Amino acid sequence: MVSPSPPAPAVPPRFPPPPTVWAFPPVYPMGHIGRKEVDRTKTGILLLLVGALLGWIPFIGLVGLVLTLVGAILVILGRKVFGRTHARNVVLSLVLFVGGIVAIVVLAVVFAFSLAPALVGGTPNIAAIRSAFTTYFYGTAVVTVASGFASVLFTYALQKPVGKILLWAAYVASSALSVAILLVLGPAIGDALAVALQSGAVDLAALDAVLASADQWSFLDIVPSLLFAAANYLAWDRIRRGEIPERPHLPPMPGAPQA
Repeated sequence: MVSPSPPAPAVPPRFPPPPTVWAFPPVYPMGHIGRKEVDRTKTGILLLLVGALLGWIPFIGLVGLVLTLVGAILVILGRKVFGRTHARNVVLSLVLFVGGIVAIVVLAVVFAFSLAPALVGGTPNIAAIRSAFTTYFYGTAVVTVASGFASVLFTYALQKPVGKILLWAAYVASSALSVAILLVLGPAIGDALAVALQSGAVDLAALDAVLASADQWSFLDIVPSLLFAAANYLAWDRIRRGEIPERPHLPPMPGAPQA
């Protein structure tokens, strides 16, 4: 007699997997934090733009400087969401900027120590005075060119080729103008002070004339200022349109045609 086969084990019912949740449009890589960093950078670059437009104007330039500093802080705070290259460039820019300030302070201290003996006691040492001024202004010119590279790096990774060209053009124009003023101003101030001291009386008319000519040269700063402003606008516009930062890559939706 054949025994009946045991009943088949019950198979648990299979349910279809839950549907894929598609984020459309894609969100920023870091969610809410990323959105905040994007807004900070966008606002910061807008302040840099306005600061560049105002920075070359006498008296109002102080307002432009304040706006530039606030904008730079915002860009620093929002740097990470735009990728490693931009974050690295911003940090390098900060290092160059701070290093430039430290270098200027060191040059000023060296200048004071080299100038003091030439002015104290007896007849002023005219050659030493001229040498001190020349050394200080030449050193300042070198530091200005080196630290000015920070202005290129600060938004370089956010730019398209046109924006990068504008940044380089602004840097070259700004560096050339600063170096020209410093190299002319240094020897001229030394000579003017020497003339004022040779007679034994403090006659600073020649020195005032040199400083007045430097103020006239400063109006040429409008050229690099406009170039920097144009580059900042291009970077700001890319952020405004959502072109940057890059959105995270998502797989194609079901049924979507393959590229």
